[in-house]
Amino acid sequence: MGVLPTINPALARQIWEGMASPSTRRVATKLRQAGASTSHETINRWRRAGWRPTERAPRHPLEIAREALDDAVPILTNDPMTTAGVLAEQSAEQDKLQKLTDGELLREAARALAIDVVVVGRAFLRQPEAVVNKPGELAVLFRALATCVQAATSALSAQGGKIQGN
Repeated sequence: MGVLPTINPALARQIWEGMASPSTRRVATKLRQAGASTSHETINRWRRAGWRPTERAPRHPLEIAREALDDAVPILTNDPMTTAGVLAEQSAEQDKLQKLTDGELLREAARALAIDVVVVGRAFLRQPEAVVNKPGELAVLFRALATCVQAATSALSAQGGKIQGN
């Protein structure tokens, strides 16, 4: 897995200017197809601002991934207040997963996110009927899980790329 793509107004403008009939939706689609998470509204905001970055502080990919996962997990509990962290805290596997060794010190967020991905994935496996009853919601969950795995993998790679037991 490679590094999560960093999108910015300059890249969006370059794509826009390379299109015969540009639209914010088409630019966002091209960026999403390349693996970057963005919306046409973001592209439109940048275009209206003269392709300058908006004032939002850059967010770490782990933070974005965690939020996406937290937005998706309510499908597993039918409770909109459920987060991946809540599921992990309530999991009988929590202690066992916390005791797994990495061999290297990993950033706490990457480890916690990886544990949450395992717990959420296992919770999904216990609800096979969701595949038939909630395919759209599952798409959100799968996208969030993929984003989390990608972010955790990037974080692990940044720690030297080696994962070994203690």
